[in-house]
Amino acid sequence: ELILLRYIFLSKVVYLLRNSVPTTIAPALEAFDDEMRSVIEEWLELDDMPDRVYQQTLLPLSNGGLGFYRSGEVLWSAFAASVEAFQADLGTKYFEQTRSALLRRLEANAGEQYAVDVGRAERDLLGPARAEMEQREHARLSSASLPDVMAAPRRSSSNSSTPYITQSLLTEKLHKARFDRLMESGDPHVCARLFMADAAGAGAFLRAIPSERGLELSNSVMKPAVRARLGCSEIEHP
Repeated sequence: ELILLRYIFLSKVVYLLRNSVPTTIAPALEAFDDEMRSVIEEWLELDDMPDRVYQQTLLPLSNGGLGFYRSGEVLWSAFAASVEAFQADLGTKYFEQTRSALLRRLEANAGEQYAVDVGRAERDLLGPARAEMEQREHARLSSASLPDVMAAPRRSSSNSSTPYITQSLLTEKLHKARFDRLMESGDPHVCARLFMADAAGAGAFLRAIPSERGLELSNSVMKPAVRARLGCSEIEHP
């Protein structure tokens, strides 16, 4: 059930966010996010889910969360990643125009809300992200990190010499900020749980697709395990 909830809430929503004008769709997302919180709370069988628990559910699985997110928070990241993918790949391929030419076409329609939102995505997200990627690339190619010229050359796993910015890259800082806030809460139990959830294999039961009997977990087993992961239930010791 938890896997289905995650994909039902996230897969279609991501498609919507990447293909909608942010300022147009933003007002409807708050109610959707509140409904998602209520559904998570109901699945966990909690009468009143503490905000600390809810914040942990919004972390990626690798950071001790449940992999959910508030659509209102990732709205601009999803839209910006879609714009970047179009300009760096699809737009240049199908319109046979450079990125700068595509941007000039948008500037010619500056009064349209889509063009305004693309400009904001470029200014607030894509521009800084490209600058950061350039800094990382310069650091990678610094003299301290040059490869051993005597070693056998390694083939690149990608045909693209200029990778474009992805949604996961844009939301990376968002997740890190939430993780840091939980770690700085001063509660040693929260810190311990997040550290343990980051251990190898700790979240495997949340990723496993129950495609065969050996991978199935009933709700009577899954729910207590998830509540323990989130620190919202007492664990009985033998």
